[in-house]
Amino acid sequence: MKNKKAFFAFIMVLFIFITCSKDDPISVFTLSITASPSNGGTISPASEGYDSGEKVTLTAIPATNFEFKNWTGGVTGTDNSVTVTMDANISVTAVFEKKDEDNDGVTNDVDTCPNTPDGETVDTSGCSASQVDADGDGVTDKADTCPDTPNGEAVDSNGCSDSQKDDDGDGYMNNEDECPDTPNGEAVDGGGCSTSQTDSDGDGYMNNEDECPDTPNGEAVDGGGCSTSQIDSDSDGVMDDKDQCPYTPNGETIDVNGCSGTQLTYVPDAPTIGIASAGNEMATITYTAPSNDGGSTITEYTTTSSPGNISGTLVQAGSGTITVTGLTNDTAYTFTVTATNAIGTSTASSVSNSITPTLYVPDWYYNCYEVYDSWGYYLYDDCYWEYY
Repeated sequence: MKNKKAFFAFIMVLFIFITCSKDDPISVFTLSITASPSNGGTISPASEGYDSGEKVTLTAIPATNFEFKNWTGGVTGTDNSVTVTMDANISVTAVFEKKDEDNDGVTNDVDTCPNTPDGETVDTSGCSASQVDADGDGVTDKADTCPDTPNGEAVDSNGCSDSQKDDDGDGYMNNEDECPDTPNGEAVDGGGCSTSQTDSDGDGYMNNEDECPDTPNGEAVDGGGCSTSQIDSDSDGVMDDKDQCPYTPNGETIDVNGCSGTQLTYVPDAPTIGIASAGNEMATITYTAPSNDGGSTITEYTTTSSPGNISGTLVQAGSGTITVTGLTNDTAYTFTVTATNAIGTSTASSVSNSITPTLYVPDWYYNCYEVYDSWGYYLYDDCYWEYY
Protein backbone atom coordinates (compact mmCIF):
# COMPACT_ATOMS: atom_id res chain seq x y z
CA MET A 1 0.00 0.00 0.00
CA LYS A 2 2.80 2.40 0.88
CA ASN A 3 4.61 1.53 -2.31
CA LYS A 4 1.55 2.57 -4.37
CA LYS A 5 1.37 5.98 -2.71
CA ALA A 6 5.06 6.60 -3.24
CA PHE A 7 4.77 5.75 -6.89
CA PHE A 8 1.85 8.09 -7.40
CA ALA A 9 3.75 10.97 -5.78
CA PHE A 10 6.71 10.33 -8.04
CA ILE A 11 4.53 10.47 -11.11
CA MET A 12 3.05 13.89 -10.05
CA VAL A 13 6.44 15.46 -9.43
CA LEU A 14 7.67 14.20 -12.78
CA PHE A 15 4.62 15.80 -14.53
CA ILE A 16 5.17 19.14 -12.90
CA PHE A 17 8.81 19.11 -13.85
CA ILE A 18 8.07 18.30 -17.43
CA THR A 19 5.29 21.00 -17.87
CA CYS A 20 7.37 23.72 -16.20
CA SER A 21 10.49 23.19 -18.18
CA LYS A 22 12.45 26.19 -19.56
CA ASP A 23 11.62 25.17 -23.13
CA ASP A 24 7.97 26.61 -22.87
CA PRO A 25 8.15 30.34 -21.62
CA ILE A 26 4.99 32.58 -20.94
CA SER A 27 3.92 34.70 -24.08
CA VAL A 28 3.80 38.58 -24.04
CA PHE A 29 1.60 40.45 -26.57
CA THR A 30 1.70 44.11 -27.68
CA LEU A 31 -1.34 46.37 -27.43
CA SER A 32 -1.00 49.25 -29.93
CA ILE A 33 -3.29 52.25 -29.25
CA THR A 34 -4.10 55.06 -31.76
CA ALA A 35 -6.41 58.13 -31.53
CA SER A 36 -8.11 59.34 -34.72
CA PRO A 37 -7.70 62.20 -35.24
CA SER A 38 -4.61 62.51 -33.12
CA ASN A 39 -5.94 65.67 -31.41
CA GLY A 40 -9.34 64.16 -30.88
CA GLY A 41 -8.56 62.67 -27.49
CA THR A 42 -6.48 60.20 -25.55
CA ILE A 43 -6.74 56.50 -24.61
CA SER A 44 -5.90 55.03 -21.27
CA PRO A 45 -3.79 52.99 -20.79
CA ALA A 46 -1.25 53.76 -23.49
CA SER A 47 0.35 51.21 -25.86
CA GLU A 48 2.46 48.56 -24.08
CA GLY A 49 2.99 44.78 -23.75
CA TYR A 50 0.74 42.44 -21.82
CA ASP A 51 0.95 38.80 -20.80
CA SER A 52 -1.05 36.34 -22.79
CA GLY A 53 -4.59 36.12 -21.54
CA GLU A 54 -4.36 39.35 -19.56
CA LYS A 55 -7.50 41.53 -19.70
CA VAL A 56 -7.01 45.23 -20.34
CA THR A 57 -9.75 47.88 -19.98
CA LEU A 58 -9.36 50.71 -22.48
CA THR A 59 -10.99 54.13 -21.89
CA ALA A 60 -11.33 56.79 -24.62
CA ILE A 61 -11.14 60.38 -23.28
CA PRO A 62 -12.33 63.07 -25.78
CA ALA A 63 -10.47 66.38 -26.04
CA THR A 64 -12.34 69.71 -25.75
CA ASN A 65 -14.98 70.11 -28.52
CA PHE A 66 -14.62 66.40 -29.40
CA GLU A 67 -16.72 63.40 -28.54
CA PHE A 68 -15.97 59.66 -28.72
CA LYS A 69 -17.53 57.93 -31.72
CA ASN A 70 -16.40 54.26 -31.76
CA TRP A 71 -13.56 51.70 -31.60
CA THR A 72 -11.99 50.08 -34.66
CA GLY A 73 -9.30 47.47 -35.18
CA GLY A 74 -8.87 44.73 -32.60
CA VAL A 75 -12.01 45.79 -30.76
CA THR A 76 -15.28 47.39 -31.83
CA GLY A 77 -18.08 49.18 -30.09
CA THR A 78 -19.41 52.63 -29.26
CA ASP A 79 -18.92 52.61 -25.47
CA ASN A 80 -15.95 54.75 -24.58
CA SER A 81 -14.77 52.05 -22.15
CA VAL A 82 -14.07 48.52 -23.44
CA THR A 83 -12.17 45.43 -22.21
CA VAL A 84 -9.80 43.49 -24.45
CA THR A 85 -8.19 40.03 -23.76
CA MET A 86 -4.56 39.86 -24.78
CA ASP A 87 -4.28 36.63 -26.76
CA ALA A 88 -2.36 38.17 -29.65
CA ASN A 89 -0.78 41.43 -30.72
CA ILE A 90 -3.70 43.86 -31.01
CA SER A 91 -4.03 47.29 -32.65
CA VAL A 92 -6.95 49.42 -31.51
CA THR A 93 -8.07 52.84 -32.78
CA ALA A 94 -10.34 55.18 -30.82
CA VAL A 95 -12.27 57.31 -33.30
CA PHE A 96 -13.23 60.82 -32.14
CA GLU A 97 -15.28 63.48 -33.96
CA LYS A 98 -15.88 67.16 -33.37
CA LYS A 99 -19.04 68.04 -31.46
CA ASP A 100 -22.04 69.64 -33.25
CA GLU A 101 -24.47 69.97 -30.38
CA ASP A 102 -27.18 71.79 -32.34
CA ASN A 103 -26.83 69.46 -35.35
CA ASP A 104 -26.56 72.31 -37.82
CA GLY A 105 -23.55 70.85 -39.65
CA VAL A 106 -21.08 73.30 -38.12
CA THR A 107 -18.95 71.92 -35.30
CA ASN A 108 -18.90 73.62 -31.93
CA ASP A 109 -15.36 74.94 -32.26
CA VAL A 110 -16.38 77.27 -35.12
CA ASP A 111 -20.12 77.59 -34.42
CA THR A 112 -20.86 81.16 -33.28
CA CYS A 113 -24.56 80.36 -32.89
CA PRO A 114 -24.62 77.18 -30.76
CA ASN A 115 -28.38 76.87 -30.38
CA THR A 116 -29.65 76.90 -33.95
CA PRO A 117 -33.33 75.82 -34.10
CA ASP A 118 -33.78 72.39 -35.62
CA GLY A 119 -33.95 72.31 -39.40
CA GLU A 120 -32.84 75.89 -40.10
CA THR A 121 -30.18 76.47 -42.76
CA VAL A 122 -26.98 78.02 -41.43
CA ASP A 123 -24.02 79.93 -42.77
CA THR A 124 -20.35 78.95 -42.36
CA SER A 125 -20.42 80.33 -38.84
CA GLY A 126 -23.28 78.02 -37.89
CA CYS A 127 -25.88 80.81 -37.72
CA SER A 128 -29.36 80.74 -39.23
CA ALA A 129 -31.39 83.78 -40.31
CA SER A 130 -33.29 83.65 -37.02
CA GLN A 131 -30.01 84.12 -35.13
CA VAL A 132 -28.41 86.89 -37.17
CA ASP A 133 -29.14 90.61 -37.31
CA ALA A 134 -26.86 91.62 -40.16
CA ASP A 135 -27.83 95.31 -40.18
CA GLY A 136 -27.92 95.65 -36.38
CA ASP A 137 -31.42 97.11 -36.25
CA GLY A 138 -32.70 94.79 -33.53
CA VAL A 139 -34.72 92.56 -35.89
CA THR A 140 -33.22 89.21 -36.89
CA ASP A 141 -32.68 88.54 -40.57
CA LYS A 142 -35.45 85.94 -40.66
CA ALA A 143 -38.07 88.56 -39.71
CA ASP A 144 -36.29 91.56 -41.28
CA THR A 145 -37.93 92.57 -44.55
CA CYS A 146 -35.46 95.45 -44.90
CA PRO A 147 -32.05 93.80 -44.42
CA ASP A 148 -29.84 96.84 -45.07
CA THR A 149 -31.19 99.43 -42.62
CA PRO A 150 -28.80 102.40 -42.34
CA ASN A 151 -27.03 102.54 -38.99
CA GLY A 152 -28.93 104.27 -36.21
CA GLU A 153 -32.33 104.54 -37.93
CA ALA A 154 -35.38 103.48 -35.93
CA VAL A 155 -37.29 100.54 -37.41
CA ASP A 156 -40.74 98.99 -37.20
CA SER A 157 -41.51 95.39 -36.26
CA ASN A 158 -40.47 94.28 -39.75
CA GLY A 159 -37.03 95.86 -39.40
CA CYS A 160 -37.75 98.72 -41.78
CA SER A 161 -36.93 102.38 -41.21
CA ASP A 162 -38.73 105.31 -42.84
CA SER A 163 -35.91 105.58 -45.38
CA GLN A 164 -36.76 102.05 -46.53
CA LYS A 165 -40.55 102.34 -46.69
CA ASP A 166 -42.89 103.95 -49.19
CA ASP A 167 -46.23 103.35 -47.48
CA ASP A 168 -48.33 105.17 -50.07
CA GLY A 169 -46.44 103.72 -53.04
CA ASP A 170 -45.80 107.08 -54.69
CA GLY A 171 -42.08 106.50 -55.25
CA TYR A 172 -40.93 108.62 -52.33
CA MET A 173 -39.63 107.01 -49.14
CA ASN A 174 -41.48 107.98 -45.97
CA ASN A 175 -38.60 110.01 -44.56
CA GLU A 176 -38.68 112.29 -47.62
CA ASP A 177 -42.40 112.17 -48.37
CA GLU A 178 -44.11 115.44 -47.42
CA CYS A 179 -47.51 113.89 -48.18
CA PRO A 180 -47.53 110.35 -46.70
CA ASP A 181 -51.05 109.36 -47.75
CA THR A 182 -51.08 110.03 -51.49
CA PRO A 183 -54.15 108.37 -53.10
CA ASN A 184 -53.23 105.39 -55.25
CA GLY A 185 -52.21 106.20 -58.80
CA GLU A 186 -51.89 109.97 -58.43
CA ALA A 187 -48.77 111.61 -59.87
CA VAL A 188 -46.64 113.43 -57.30
CA ASP A 189 -44.19 116.32 -57.26
CA GLY A 190 -40.66 116.42 -55.86
CA GLY A 191 -42.00 116.32 -52.32
CA GLY A 192 -44.15 113.24 -52.84
CA CYS A 193 -47.37 115.25 -53.01
CA SER A 194 -50.12 114.97 -55.60
CA THR A 195 -52.32 117.86 -56.69
CA SER A 196 -55.05 116.58 -54.35
CA GLN A 197 -52.64 117.13 -51.45
CA THR A 198 -51.22 120.50 -52.40
CA ASP A 199 -52.63 124.00 -52.04
CA SER A 200 -49.93 126.01 -53.78
CA ASP A 201 -51.58 129.40 -53.39
CA GLY A 202 -52.85 128.79 -49.84
CA ASP A 203 -56.45 129.70 -50.60
CA GLY A 204 -57.95 126.63 -48.97
CA TYR A 205 -58.53 124.70 -52.20
CA MET A 206 -56.28 121.81 -53.23
CA ASN A 207 -54.65 122.20 -56.63
CA ASN A 208 -56.68 119.45 -58.26
CA GLU A 209 -59.89 121.36 -57.47
CA ASP A 210 -58.54 124.92 -57.68
CA GLU A 211 -59.70 126.61 -60.87
CA CYS A 212 -57.42 129.57 -60.12
CA PRO A 213 -54.10 128.18 -58.86
CA ASP A 214 -52.32 131.52 -58.34
CA THR A 215 -54.72 133.42 -56.10
CA PRO A 216 -52.98 136.48 -54.58
CA ASN A 217 -52.30 136.08 -50.88
CA GLY A 218 -55.17 137.04 -48.61
CA GLU A 219 -57.88 137.37 -51.25
CA ALA A 220 -61.21 135.67 -50.54
CA VAL A 221 -62.17 132.98 -53.03
CA ASP A 222 -65.34 131.39 -54.31
CA GLY A 223 -66.24 127.71 -54.52
CA GLY A 224 -63.77 127.20 -57.34
CA GLY A 225 -60.83 128.72 -55.49
CA CYS A 226 -60.96 131.96 -57.46
CA SER A 227 -60.89 135.52 -56.17
CA THR A 228 -62.58 138.45 -57.89
CA SER A 229 -59.18 139.50 -59.28
CA GLN A 230 -59.09 136.18 -61.16
CA ILE A 231 -62.65 136.10 -62.51
CA ASP A 232 -64.23 137.96 -65.42
CA SER A 233 -67.85 136.93 -64.93
CA ASP A 234 -69.22 138.84 -67.91
CA SER A 235 -66.20 138.08 -70.15
CA ASP A 236 -65.69 141.73 -71.01
CA GLY A 237 -61.94 141.65 -70.35
CA VAL A 238 -62.10 143.44 -66.98
CA MET A 239 -61.68 141.29 -63.86
CA ASP A 240 -64.55 141.40 -61.39
CA ASP A 241 -62.56 143.23 -58.70
CA LYS A 242 -62.19 146.20 -61.06
CA ASP A 243 -65.34 145.81 -63.12
CA GLN A 244 -67.83 148.52 -62.14
CA CYS A 245 -70.39 146.99 -64.49
CA PRO A 246 -70.32 143.24 -63.78
CA TYR A 247 -73.15 142.31 -66.16
CA THR A 248 -72.05 143.81 -69.45
CA PRO A 249 -74.16 142.42 -72.30
CA ASN A 250 -72.16 140.16 -74.58
CA GLY A 251 -70.34 141.96 -77.38
CA GLU A 252 -70.74 145.52 -76.12
CA THR A 253 -67.71 147.82 -76.15
CA ILE A 254 -66.58 148.82 -72.68
CA ASP A 255 -64.43 151.46 -71.02
CA VAL A 256 -61.54 150.88 -68.60
CA ASN A 257 -64.04 150.28 -65.80
CA GLY A 258 -65.74 147.47 -67.67
CA CYS A 259 -68.87 149.45 -68.50
CA SER A 260 -70.58 149.71 -71.86
CA GLY A 261 -72.61 152.69 -73.01
CA THR A 262 -75.83 151.02 -71.89
CA GLN A 263 -74.48 150.53 -68.37
CA LEU A 264 -73.04 153.92 -67.49
CA THR A 265 -74.48 155.26 -64.27
CA TYR A 266 -73.49 157.96 -61.82
CA VAL A 267 -73.99 158.98 -58.26
CA PRO A 268 -77.39 160.61 -57.68
CA ASP A 269 -77.98 164.36 -57.38
CA ALA A 270 -78.16 165.81 -53.86
CA PRO A 271 -81.52 165.56 -52.07
CA THR A 272 -83.46 168.72 -51.13
CA ILE A 273 -83.30 169.47 -47.44
CA GLY A 274 -86.59 169.91 -45.61
CA ILE A 275 -87.40 170.87 -42.03
CA ALA A 276 -85.36 169.91 -38.97
CA SER A 277 -87.36 169.50 -35.77
CA ALA A 278 -85.93 169.14 -32.26
CA GLY A 279 -86.82 166.63 -29.57
CA ASN A 280 -85.31 165.30 -26.35
CA GLU A 281 -81.72 164.41 -27.38
CA MET A 282 -82.96 163.83 -30.91
CA ALA A 283 -84.11 165.49 -34.12
CA THR A 284 -86.12 164.61 -37.22
CA ILE A 285 -85.11 165.89 -40.63
CA THR A 286 -87.29 165.79 -43.73
CA TYR A 287 -85.92 165.69 -47.27
CA THR A 288 -87.10 165.38 -50.85
CA ALA A 289 -85.55 162.77 -53.18
CA PRO A 290 -83.58 164.12 -56.14
CA SER A 291 -85.15 163.91 -59.55
CA ASN A 292 -81.95 162.38 -61.00
CA ASP A 293 -80.89 159.14 -59.33
CA GLY A 294 -77.85 158.79 -61.62
CA GLY A 295 -79.34 155.90 -63.55
CA SER A 296 -79.19 153.61 -60.53
CA THR A 297 -81.87 153.27 -57.89
CA ILE A 298 -81.14 155.13 -54.66
CA THR A 299 -80.81 152.65 -51.80
CA GLU A 300 -80.46 154.91 -48.75
CA TYR A 301 -80.33 158.44 -47.39
CA THR A 302 -78.04 159.67 -44.64
CA THR A 303 -78.32 162.83 -42.59
CA THR A 304 -75.35 164.18 -40.63
CA SER A 305 -75.30 166.73 -37.82
CA SER A 306 -73.08 169.70 -37.30
CA PRO A 307 -71.45 169.76 -34.87
CA GLY A 308 -70.66 166.14 -33.89
CA ASN A 309 -71.14 164.39 -37.26
CA ILE A 310 -73.90 162.35 -35.64
CA SER A 311 -75.79 160.53 -38.37
CA GLY A 312 -79.01 158.74 -39.05
CA THR A 313 -79.93 156.57 -42.05
CA LEU A 314 -83.13 155.75 -43.85
CA VAL A 315 -83.10 152.81 -46.27
CA GLN A 316 -85.53 153.62 -49.10
CA ALA A 317 -85.53 155.16 -52.55
CA GLY A 318 -87.94 158.09 -52.12
CA SER A 319 -88.54 161.16 -49.95
CA GLY A 320 -88.92 160.76 -46.21
CA THR A 321 -88.00 161.72 -42.68
CA ILE A 322 -84.78 160.67 -40.95
CA THR A 323 -84.44 160.45 -37.17
CA VAL A 324 -81.15 161.25 -35.49
CA THR A 325 -80.61 160.23 -31.86
CA GLY A 326 -77.77 160.77 -29.42
CA LEU A 327 -77.82 164.54 -29.62
CA THR A 328 -76.94 166.73 -26.67
CA ASN A 329 -79.79 168.81 -25.24
CA ASP A 330 -79.41 172.59 -25.26
CA THR A 331 -76.88 172.35 -28.15
CA ALA A 332 -77.74 173.92 -31.51
CA TYR A 333 -77.47 171.65 -34.57
CA THR A 334 -77.89 171.89 -38.34
CA PHE A 335 -78.10 168.94 -40.74
CA THR A 336 -77.37 167.92 -44.32
CA VAL A 337 -78.66 164.88 -46.28
CA THR A 338 -76.94 162.68 -48.91
CA ALA A 339 -78.31 159.99 -51.25
CA THR A 340 -76.52 156.72 -52.13
CA ASN A 341 -76.93 154.36 -55.12
CA ALA A 342 -74.84 151.44 -56.45
CA ILE A 343 -72.29 153.84 -57.89
CA GLY A 344 -71.71 155.93 -54.81
CA THR A 345 -72.94 158.78 -52.62
CA SER A 346 -74.16 162.19 -53.76
CA THR A 347 -72.94 165.55 -52.61
CA ALA A 348 -74.60 166.89 -49.47
CA SER A 349 -77.78 168.90 -49.56
CA SER A 350 -77.95 172.47 -48.39
CA VAL A 351 -77.86 173.03 -44.64
CA SER A 352 -81.08 172.71 -42.66
CA ASN A 353 -82.54 175.17 -40.23
CA SER A 354 -80.90 175.20 -36.78
CA ILE A 355 -82.60 173.31 -33.96
CA THR A 356 -81.78 172.83 -30.26
CA PRO A 357 -82.86 169.65 -28.56
CA THR A 358 -84.39 170.17 -25.09
CA LEU A 359 -85.90 168.15 -22.32
CA TYR A 360 -89.68 168.60 -22.55
CA VAL A 361 -91.40 169.34 -19.20
CA PRO A 362 -95.21 169.18 -19.49
CA ASP A 363 -97.66 171.54 -17.68
CA TRP A 364 -99.73 169.67 -15.07
CA TYR A 365 -103.35 170.56 -14.16
CA TYR A 366 -105.67 169.28 -11.43
CA ASN A 367 -109.15 168.71 -12.83
CA CYS A 368 -112.38 167.72 -11.10
CA TYR A 369 -115.63 166.49 -12.65
CA GLU A 370 -119.01 165.97 -11.03
CA VAL A 371 -120.37 162.48 -11.40
CA TYR A 372 -124.19 161.88 -11.58
CA ASP A 373 -126.22 158.71 -11.70
CA SER A 374 -128.60 157.77 -14.46
CA TRP A 375 -131.43 159.61 -12.73
CA GLY A 376 -129.47 162.85 -12.71
CA TYR A 377 -128.59 162.84 -9.03
CA TYR A 378 -125.14 164.07 -8.02
CA LEU A 379 -122.92 161.34 -6.67
CA TYR A 380 -119.35 162.71 -6.15
CA ASP A 381 -116.48 164.71 -7.68
CA ASP A 382 -113.91 162.77 -9.79
CA CYS A 383 -110.54 164.61 -9.55
CA TYR A 384 -107.13 163.76 -11.18
CA TRP A 385 -103.94 165.32 -12.54
CA GLU A 386 -103.22 165.68 -16.24
CA TYR A 387 -100.62 167.47 -18.39
CA TYR A 388 -100.62 169.42 -21.61
